[in-house]
Amino acid sequence: MNNRDLLSMSLRNLWRRKLRTFLTLLGVMIGATSIVIMLSLGLAIQEQQQSMLERMGSLSTITVSAPDSSSSGSVRRVYLDDRTLSDLSTISGVQAVAPITSGDLTILSYGNYRSFLSVQGIKPEYFRDFEIDIIEGHELRNSNKNRVQVIIPSNVRELLYSTTRAQDATKDKSFDPLRSRLTLGSRRNAHLTFPAQVVGVYDSNSFSADVYILEEDMKYLLERLGAPGPSGSGRESIYSQIQVKVDDVANVQSVRDEITERGYQTRSLQDIAEQMNQGTIIIQAVLGGIGSISLIVAAIGIANTMVMSIYERTREIGVMKVIGASVSDVRRIFLTEASLIGLLGGVLGIALSIGISQLLNYIFRSTEAGIRLGADAVISIIPIWLIALSLIFSSLIGLMAGYFPAKRATKLSAIEAIKTE
Repeated sequence: MNNRDLLSMSLRNLWRRKLRTFLTLLGVMIGATSIVIMLSLGLAIQEQQQSMLERMGSLSTITVSAPDSSSSGSVRRVYLDDRTLSDLSTISGVQAVAPITSGDLTILSYGNYRSFLSVQGIKPEYFRDFEIDIIEGHELRNSNKNRVQVIIPSNVRELLYSTTRAQDATKDKSFDPLRSRLTLGSRRNAHLTFPAQVVGVYDSNSFSADVYILEEDMKYLLERLGAPGPSGSGRESIYSQIQVKVDDVANVQSVRDEITERGYQTRSLQDIAEQMNQGTIIIQAVLGGIGSISLIVAAIGIANTMVMSIYERTREIGVMKVIGASVSDVRRIFLTEASLIGLLGGVLGIALSIGISQLLNYIFRSTEAGIRLGADAVISIIPIWLIALSLIFSSLIGLMAGYFPAKRATKLSAIEAIKTE
């Protein structure tokens, strides 16, 4: 029996029992839909997490800090100074290093708004070395003690709140971050404030709350406030932390290991990324397991359909054997029918899954969370590989469900089967 005859006979047999075939297909379709939708939700979570990490900053950046001497157990005190910068820059894979000076300095007022955004002191080349885009204005250039130059994040409107109304600056169309009056100071010493001038806006993310000024201005303002800056027992140029940019994400871990061996503490977004990936794997496993239950139930339905088909076609099987059909031919007929049910059910399930996925995304984009994330916000993602995998899996489920009924059909005696009415 050639493949064309085999396929034609299998389709005719399924068509003769339309209702039973339809109900079995329905079970496979529901099973395939449930597992695809569940996995698509997990993939969307993974996509959103990856997007969130990209907004949080670069995965190739390492933050270096000095360990707490009281908890590190190390006899040798480790400082962050100019020698540290030179030391870190010699590590293989390090592209740039930048010191950060910080202290008790925040934005106290911004026009009619208030906030407590953290102010960081940097060197002028910081934005260029770390490839941070200035989308408005220009970089920090000259130190000005009378009016400190400031660069603010692009999401500053979301971080500023009115002193008279409980709302942020996003709804105030008249508020111009580049032209509004800015005052720096300390929450501990609210009477001493410093005027500042916004000279630029950098491309930030929803997690950034840093305002940047020149390092020398930061030190001057902290001295005026009387705030204790980083101290190193007389050592020169002690920094709060050092940012290290690695030339490739693949080299981040080796660079971190080298920095740690030299006595410093490190942290990176890759720590969060690894935790997120582990959580995502668990979520996808749980969602996939829930969806696969429906497909297992559908496989039982296929097996039941095939067994009932054997009882109804016992005489037909006997006639086939008498006229020369081999055991292999009989087995192939039943396996083909079961595989077709699985494949067709998978196709219908994919079509339904795509429709449900688009509906879920449409509903999600109309919610407040979806509006904040933008037009590309999704809650369900069905890639091509998931479609192909679902079709293959559905067909295999049908094939496995039909194996034992097919084996049973091959063991029927031809003579006894012909006698069956």
